[in-house]
Amino acid sequence: MRAGQWWLAAGVALTLGSVAWAGYPERPVKLIVPFPPGGPNDVVARLVAEPMGQRLGQPVVIDNRAGAAGLVGSEAGARAAPDGYTLTLGSTSSHSLPTLLGQKIDYSPTHSFAPVGLIGQTPTVLLVSSRLPIRS
Repeated sequence: MRAGQWWLAAGVALTLGSVAWAGYPERPVKLIVPFPPGGPNDVVARLVAEPMGQRLGQPVVIDNRAGAAGLVGSEAGARAAPDGYTLTLGSTSSHSLPTLLGQKIDYSPTHSFAPVGLIGQTPTVLLVSSRLPIRS
């Protein structure tokens, strides 16, 4: 399975258990992406949104809210009505780093959101200059 196919499959799988209310959804669902269009998080959101919308029977509309390393969009998601029509794409920079860095934010990364599902993982590596003799 190619990477693009995997993301599409993940989007469909994500929605399998998400339809919990009779008649939901009756209108389009908004997916807030707290990063600019064209970046990695936006690409993932767009790959997931189409199959999710097909499964739900309503479009999933991407709402890019870039700024402050994801804080602007995440705050918008935290303030949205708790009706299931606004989803937020979370990431390390929007939900872990602010707390770890002691930043003042107007939402709680752990209490303002409920996880729906994991749609991807990003490897992180530790690098040094190739001119150093360090190899492990």
